[in-house]
Amino acid sequence: AQRIGANGEATSVAVSNIAPNDLLIILPGDRIPVDGIVETGNSQADFSMINGETAPVLIGVGQKLLAGVLNLSGSITLRASAKSDDSFLAEIARLIEAGEQSKSQYVRLADKAAAAYVPLVHGTALLTFLGWLVVGGGFEQAIWNACAVLIITCPCAFLIKLGF
Repeated sequence: AQRIGANGEATSVAVSNIAPNDLLIILPGDRIPVDGIVETGNSQADFSMINGETAPVLIGVGQKLLAGVLNLSGSITLRASAKSDDSFLAEIARLIEAGEQSKSQYVRLADKAAAAYVPLVHGTALLTFLGWLVVGGGFEQAIWNACAVLIITCPCAFLIKLGF
């Protein structure tokens, strides 16, 4: 990001070093690095990262912009209203990370069911195989029946049959 210093000169600064009330130059093609308010200039912006809307939006003096917005056409000066860690974009990143780390109730239930279901199905197939060998059905018949048990008890077989 380009920060305007007290002497009026723009210097490159890491986004993590931007403080509230810093004045930033945002050029066309730049993403807004932190939440802030437009001080000077007019432009068009792409808010798709924030709200999914891809149509350009006119922005001007006094408008609040959130980190992540893409400046499309004109240079603007932005007064930072938050540090990068306190920006809207940082909050979205934290929420995504928290969501990825925690399993939903349904995922936990499916994991528990799979932990019991898989050994049960394989055990049943093994017993079927051994049962057919014991009753004299022969090796080939035992394999066919054990495979039939696996196919019938496989949820994928149901999904294929139902057309999913």
